[in-house]
Amino acid sequence: MTRSKIIIVGGGLGGLAAALALAQKQFDVTVLERADQFREVGAGIQLGPNVFRMFKALDLVNPIEELAVFPDALVMRDAITANEITRIPINTASFKKQFGFSYEDNLQQESLDYSANRNFSIRHLRRSEFT
Repeated sequence: MTRSKIIIVGGGLGGLAAALALAQKQFDVTVLERADQFREVGAGIQLGPNVFRMFKALDLVNPIEELAVFPDALVMRDAITANEITRIPINTASFKKQFGFSYEDNLQQESLDYSANRNFSIRHLRRSEFT
Protein backbone atom coordinates (compact mmCIF):
# COMPACT_ATOMS: atom_id res chain seq x y z
CA MET A 1 0.00 0.00 0.00
CA THR A 2 1.41 3.40 -0.95
CA ARG A 3 1.36 6.14 1.60
CA SER A 4 -0.55 9.30 0.82
CA LYS A 5 1.69 12.28 0.13
CA ILE A 6 0.74 15.60 1.71
CA ILE A 7 2.29 19.03 1.15
CA ILE A 8 1.87 21.68 3.84
CA VAL A 9 2.59 25.26 2.87
CA GLY A 10 4.11 27.19 5.77
CA GLY A 11 6.45 26.03 8.50
CA GLY A 12 5.01 28.02 11.37
CA LEU A 13 3.70 26.41 14.52
CA GLY A 14 0.45 25.35 12.83
CA GLY A 15 2.11 23.90 9.75
CA LEU A 16 4.73 22.02 11.73
CA ALA A 17 2.18 20.71 14.24
CA ALA A 18 0.01 19.47 11.37
CA ALA A 19 3.04 17.84 9.75
CA LEU A 20 3.98 16.04 12.95
CA ALA A 21 0.42 14.84 13.54
CA LEU A 22 0.07 13.56 9.98
CA ALA A 23 3.51 11.93 10.08
CA GLN A 24 2.44 10.05 13.21
CA LYS A 25 -0.44 8.65 11.14
CA GLN A 26 2.09 7.41 8.56
CA PHE A 27 1.47 10.04 5.87
CA ASP A 28 4.42 11.15 3.74
CA VAL A 29 4.54 14.88 4.55
CA THR A 30 6.62 17.70 3.05
CA VAL A 31 6.52 21.19 4.57
CA LEU A 32 7.26 24.05 2.18
CA GLU A 33 8.68 27.08 3.95
CA ARG A 34 9.54 30.44 2.38
CA ALA A 35 12.19 31.40 4.96
CA ASP A 36 15.66 30.05 4.22
CA GLN A 37 15.99 28.90 7.84
CA PHE A 38 14.06 28.88 11.10
CA ARG A 39 15.16 31.72 13.34
CA GLU A 40 13.83 34.03 16.00
CA VAL A 41 11.29 36.51 14.67
CA GLY A 42 10.15 39.11 17.18
CA ALA A 43 10.33 38.77 20.94
CA GLY A 44 9.00 35.22 21.23
CA ILE A 45 5.60 33.84 22.06
CA GLN A 46 3.71 32.79 25.14
CA LEU A 47 1.95 29.47 25.23
CA GLY A 48 -0.49 28.55 27.96
CA PRO A 49 -0.54 25.22 29.77
CA ASN A 50 -3.22 23.75 27.48
CA VAL A 51 -0.81 23.64 24.53
CA PHE A 52 1.31 21.12 26.43
CA ARG A 53 -1.40 18.53 25.92
CA MET A 54 -0.76 18.80 22.18
CA PHE A 55 3.00 18.78 22.73
CA LYS A 56 2.54 15.53 24.65
CA ALA A 57 0.52 14.02 21.78
CA LEU A 58 3.27 15.07 19.33
CA ASP A 59 6.04 13.74 21.62
CA LEU A 60 7.56 17.21 22.02
CA VAL A 61 7.34 17.79 25.77
CA ASN A 62 10.95 16.90 26.59
CA PRO A 63 12.62 18.96 23.83
CA ILE A 64 10.40 21.93 24.60
CA GLU A 65 10.98 21.74 28.35
CA GLU A 66 14.73 21.80 27.67
CA LEU A 67 14.44 25.06 25.68
CA ALA A 68 11.53 26.90 27.25
CA VAL A 69 11.61 29.61 29.87
CA PHE A 70 9.22 28.98 32.76
CA PRO A 71 8.49 32.19 34.70
CA ASP A 72 7.70 32.03 38.40
CA ALA A 73 4.60 34.21 38.16
CA LEU A 74 2.29 36.22 35.94
CA VAL A 75 2.33 39.82 37.12
CA MET A 76 -0.32 42.40 36.29
CA ARG A 77 0.76 46.05 36.64
CA ASP A 78 -1.00 49.38 36.44
CA ALA A 79 -0.39 50.88 32.97
CA ILE A 80 0.26 54.38 34.36
CA THR A 81 2.16 53.82 37.61
CA ALA A 82 3.62 50.36 36.93
CA ASN A 83 2.55 49.40 40.45
CA GLU A 84 1.90 45.70 40.85
CA ILE A 85 -1.82 44.94 40.96
CA THR A 86 -1.68 41.18 41.32
CA ARG A 87 0.74 38.28 41.07
CA ILE A 88 -0.24 34.72 40.13
CA PRO A 89 2.37 32.08 40.97
CA ILE A 90 2.52 29.67 38.05
CA ASN A 91 5.65 27.55 38.35
CA THR A 92 4.27 25.68 41.33
CA ALA A 93 3.07 22.16 42.06
CA SER A 94 -0.51 23.38 42.60
CA PHE A 95 -0.56 25.15 39.21
CA LYS A 96 0.78 22.04 37.48
CA LYS A 97 -1.80 19.90 39.30
CA GLN A 98 -4.66 22.16 38.19
CA PHE A 99 -3.55 22.62 34.57
CA GLY A 100 -1.37 19.58 33.96
CA PHE A 101 1.71 21.54 32.89
CA SER A 102 3.61 24.71 33.64
CA TYR A 103 2.95 27.98 31.90
CA GLU A 104 5.51 28.34 29.12
CA ASP A 105 6.99 31.58 27.85
CA ASN A 106 9.28 32.56 25.02
CA LEU A 107 9.42 29.40 22.92
CA GLN A 108 11.59 29.94 19.85
CA GLN A 109 10.55 27.56 17.12
CA GLU A 110 13.91 27.62 15.39
CA SER A 111 15.47 25.95 18.42
CA LEU A 112 13.61 22.69 17.78
CA ASP A 113 14.59 20.21 15.10
CA TYR A 114 11.00 19.35 14.16
CA SER A 115 11.80 16.88 11.45
CA ALA A 116 14.56 14.92 13.19
CA ASN A 117 13.50 11.29 13.52
CA ARG A 118 10.07 12.19 12.15
CA ASN A 119 8.30 11.05 9.03
CA PHE A 120 8.34 14.39 7.24
CA SER A 121 10.72 16.75 5.54
CA ILE A 122 11.04 20.52 5.41
CA ARG A 123 11.94 22.20 2.16
CA HIS A 124 13.08 25.82 2.34
CA LEU A 125 12.15 27.45 -0.95
CA ARG A 126 14.04 30.19 -2.76
CA ARG A 127 12.19 33.41 -3.52
CA SER A 128 12.23 32.62 -7.23
CA GLU A 129 10.11 29.52 -6.58
CA PHE A 130 7.25 31.71 -5.33
CA THR A 131 6.83 33.82 -8.46
